[in-house]
Order: sequence, then C-alpha cells, then structure tokens
Amino acid sequence: MFYTPETAERLGLNNRGERCAGCPAFARCPVKLDVAASRALSALYAENERFDGYFRDRCVFAPDIDIEDVMHATIDYENGVAVNYLLSAYNPGEGYRVVFHGERGELTLETIERPYVERDGGLPDPPAPERSSLVVQPLFERAYALAIPNAEGDHGGGDAVMLRHLFGASTDDPFRRAADDRAGAWSALVGIAANASIEGGGPIRLTDLAGDIDKPDPDPAPFGDERSWRAFDASLYTFMTGATPLS
Repeated sequence: MFYTPETAERLGLNNRGERCAGCPAFARCPVKLDVAASRALSALYAENERFDGYFRDRCVFAPDIDIEDVMHATIDYENGVAVNYLLSAYNPGEGYRVVFHGERGELTLETIERPYVERDGGLPDPPAPERSSLVVQPLFERAYALAIPNAEGDHGGGDAVMLRHLFGASTDDPFRRAADDRAGAWSALVGIAANASIEGGGPIRLTDLAGDIDKPDPDPAPFGDERSWRAFDASLYTFMTGATPLS
C-alpha cells in the first residue's frame, strides 16, 4: 500500500539504489537509514554482512520486497467468537488498540508504546514512557477505567513475565497466561493461515494445516455456567478493584 515503487516515484525518488548506503536518492529520501551513523547499528548489522548477507538498509521501495505493509484478517473460532484483525506497518508511531465485544459489555485496551519513531528506528530521546488505558463498558451501565498494575521493563513488563514462565522456577499462573507447545503451534497457525489465505484468495481451516498436532486444552468458563452475570455487579470481578467510574 505504501512501500511500493509507485510511492517512491511520487516522492521524487528516481534512480534509487539497492540499499541506502551509496543510494543516489539518499539525501531526498524521507525514510532513509544511515547505518554508519549509529555505532549500535553498525556493530549489529554492517559488521556482520559478510557472515549473514543481511542488509539492514535495503531499499523499502524495491519491487521485489513482497511483505504486506497493511493486513486485515477475519478469524472465526469454533466457539462462535469472531475476530477482526488489522495491522498497518507504516504508522508514524507504535502501539495497538484491542476491543472485546461480549454479552456483558465491552472492554477496550489502548497502548501507545512509542508516540513516534526516529528515522533510524530508535526511541525518542529522552525516551517517552508507554501510556495505556483500560476501560470496561458494562451493558446499559456507566463505564469504568480500570487500574493497570505498574510493571518494569519492555512491553509493559510483559517480557519479564514471559521469561519467568519460560526459564523461572515459579509455576504461579493465576491468569492462565502460560502456553504449552500445542497452544503455541495453533497460535502460529493463525498467522500461517492468514498468509495462505492472502495467497490463495479464500478461507483456510486450521485443521487442514495442523496435521497431527493436537488441539490445546480448552480454558474453563471463568464464571461457570450461571447467567447471573447478565446483571453487572462490580463486586463479582476482582479486576474491578481500584476502578474509576467515568462520567
């Protein structure tokens, strides 16, 4: 959609090179990457090109680059849940917005990881903190802003949690976030199926791709089979502790 030869022509980037280094259009390019200007990038990429053949500054407008920069997938699960997924890979900042629509209402998480990205792909200096909001909107009730626990580290502290699950001695997992190999495989198959659908132009069933990989165990219903939760009662939800009503 954006990183195409046509976009480069509209930007006046004629006579482009294979990579930013030595490119005749380097000075005019709004998305150029000067690997040599960064000691960290040079050590990680330029000094290892002779070993791995990877060019970090290859021209993003090259016609032979076929990675999609806009993606949309519709996913239908066996339990009736429908998911709409949209990714734009050329936004000026980084973050995400997740909305859960359910019988009890709506839950919205919005996170801004980087308000903008430097031309070399680095963080703003001084670094800007991540910002997140989590709002639950019960059906026919006022909305609540939930209290998000403070955490240290990248990805809102998620990296530390993941590493503890992978390598730590603790088996404490009250929110059932840890996945086994089956869950990991079936999760990866969602992305594989999406790419296969893009290529084939039709729907893809994960069961046709999974082969002999067993399905992961289903999670138990969080609140049992009773329908009492249809009338929203904040006291029934431990995560509502510290929530702030919104006007």
